[in-house]
Amino acid sequence: MWQNSSTQKSVVSTTISNAVSSINQATKTTQESVEKVKKAATYYKVKAGDTLYSIAKRSNTDLATLKSINRLSDASKLSVGQQLLLPSKADVTNQVEKVASAEKVQTQVTPTTKHTTQEKAKETVATSGSWAWPTKGKVIRSFSASSRGIDISGKEGQPVYATANGTVSYAGNGLRGYGNLILIVHANKYISAYAHNQKLLVKKGQQVKKGEQIATLGKTDTDTPKLHFEIRRDGTPVNPLNYLSH
Repeated sequence: MWQNSSTQKSVVSTTISNAVSSINQATKTTQESVEKVKKAATYYKVKAGDTLYSIAKRSNTDLATLKSINRLSDASKLSVGQQLLLPSKADVTNQVEKVASAEKVQTQVTPTTKHTTQEKAKETVATSGSWAWPTKGKVIRSFSASSRGIDISGKEGQPVYATANGTVSYAGNGLRGYGNLILIVHANKYISAYAHNQKLLVKKGQQVKKGEQIATLGKTDTDTPKLHFEIRRDGTPVNPLNYLSH
């Protein structure tokens, strides 16, 4: 319990002061690390149909790293002709780890208030084994470094579902090799991808719920009807089978 208002104000003042100090140090570390990455980077000129997701995939770059060194927060706001920094592989790993560590400190020291029931629900939505299967069918291609996801066989027109609650960040066919593609952003920095769809039933910015139909299965940019499904954590591909309910 608070002893009196003076004690309360003193504790709050000290807490805020410590938080600001930690944030300033974390920001300095982040900026220094980002600058080192930039010195070892090359430039890429954005073309029509590009997304930050597609650029990261083609350049074999971590999405979070690409966003950090270009100071981008919204992958959809790219413009044709825009210059993006692509980090070279030399010495980038250490710098990225420093950036991630500094950003983690910034997140940890941010003053917080009480969490609502809704916020707590969002935090637990992306736990292992809690994701719904995006469609019915047999897994015909397993997760690997090259596949970055799994392929599920099916029939043209069968439903494709959102695997967890989230917001549609992309719905279109601008990424070569993926056909009609949907990207959904989830809690805890997760993104799910649904490729080769026949028909897209959602639009960018639309909120979807777990199990809601978002598309029909198809074979756009591929030879047979199937769904290519990916889950990414901080831009890094993870094995969907570790997250899907059994």
